[in-house]
Amino acid sequence: MTRRGGWAVVVPEGYRVGPWRIGTPIASGCWGSVYAAERVDGEGPSIAACKFLPGNALTPAQRATVEDLASRERAFGANVRSEHLIQTYEVLDVADEDDKHLDGCTVIVMERARTSLREVLDGLTDQTPPPDAVAMLTGLAQALDDVHDAGWVHGDVSASNVLVMDDGDVRLADFGLSAELDGTHAYIPQLGSFDYTPAEWWSAPVDDRGVEARPSRDVWAFGVLAHRLLSGGHHPFPGCDPRTRATAVREYAATGDGMHLEPTLAAPWRELIATCLERDPSARGALAGTLADRVRALSDVPIEAGSAAPDRPADRLRTLRWHIAVGVAAATVAAVAAVGASALVSDPDSPPSSPPGERTARGPEPIVPAASAPGDIATDADVPARYRSVITKMAHRCADPLVTPAFVAAVLATESGFDRAKRSPQTGEYGIAMWTPAIFQVWAKAEEHPKRSVFNARDSIRALSDYLCWAGGVLENVPVNDPVYRAVAYRTSDKTVSDFGGVPPEYRAYAAEVRRHLREFAVPS
Repeated sequence: MTRRGGWAVVVPEGYRVGPWRIGTPIASGCWGSVYAAERVDGEGPSIAACKFLPGNALTPAQRATVEDLASRERAFGANVRSEHLIQTYEVLDVADEDDKHLDGCTVIVMERARTSLREVLDGLTDQTPPPDAVAMLTGLAQALDDVHDAGWVHGDVSASNVLVMDDGDVRLADFGLSAELDGTHAYIPQLGSFDYTPAEWWSAPVDDRGVEARPSRDVWAFGVLAHRLLSGGHHPFPGCDPRTRATAVREYAATGDGMHLEPTLAAPWRELIATCLERDPSARGALAGTLADRVRALSDVPIEAGSAAPDRPADRLRTLRWHIAVGVAAATVAAVAAVGASALVSDPDSPPSSPPGERTARGPEPIVPAASAPGDIATDADVPARYRSVITKMAHRCADPLVTPAFVAAVLATESGFDRAKRSPQTGEYGIAMWTPAIFQVWAKAEEHPKRSVFNARDSIRALSDYLCWAGGVLENVPVNDPVYRAVAYRTSDKTVSDFGGVPPEYRAYAAEVRRHLREFAVPS
């Protein structure tokens, strides 16, 4: 079976789950992978999408998280009904002693869509909104109104979770973080898409129930999506990636600065989006249950200031043709890019085209950067030459002086001994940085870059460097000038290190090994 790097759950084509035969992969997120499926018994819906949540090959903590997500999906499907929500057909459990990777997986069988709003946004090449942007917003707004009117909060509204059906209608999907309100709020796990989590999320207190979530959380995400749709893809918070934009959101939460609404948007649309993105949750929460009415009230308002009123979406054929063209263009570009890259570039940091251990043709010898400053990798250090350049490049992406090439190399040496094909199915960790695939997807920004893989050394090292850079800003109760605490946080979690106020006893040998490698690898100061 060919493994798709970075996928939370890999399922071979033709695999049977209940009455469903699994087909081609559709998408993968942090905690699950979705596949097309066909029903083989001739009963009920003939096609579906099957979301596989990981099974037994997880740590106890990961398993608890997955079970919680599955439980929330079941509860939401049993209690909330709306034509604007993706319907769940059934929930199945996999029992397969012959495949430990799939044994114990939970499978959520649901309606299959044609595409997602993320793919629509990714296909915008000229920074103009899609022709049915207002209709799509109206459908999403109605879906959220139905969720909130039922007394629930979705909790994870994002472009990936808004699906476009064959007739062009949009439906809201993915209810793994959804929760029923108990009074004014509910509790959900501290998870979510960085680009769509509200200002208050970054400082929200966490206890054993999770974090508080209100409908205002969904309203915020709607505001971000509304701005992206109407502006032709632009985010309301500046930045080249979700983490940079999240920094702008935190600045906005603290000071009121950092939000940038496109000046070309007509004033009524800007006002609606600005209200959805109010820093005060109660101010934007007042929109809950009224979003669809607010959007419909603006249906005759031009999207851009000074433009004519938008055409009514009466001609569905034009809209569908546009979406199909976007999908074909995106697929063509991806295919050409993949073929061109493999044909023209010999990259020592790319994953092998043949299985680990099989001989392949060698590319050109890598250029080894000269060691010139404290923290660089010493010339005689026992670090493979083919990885020195990428380690140095990724470390230098971080402005924190403690994240040096030698430090990143020390963590890699401790984790895998620089073995990019290393696997530990028992712990669910893989690759040169020994990432758990689900966690790797978050730090590799897999929502924007679905082809990134734990078995690609460049991808894994980049994600590791980003984590080590980030950890310096969140660790508490430890010396700020010692990077080894960040390595231990990577091996466990930042919360574990902060709560203990140092290195827990069971990780002291790991910390000592990182420290030893750091001394051996670094140009001395």
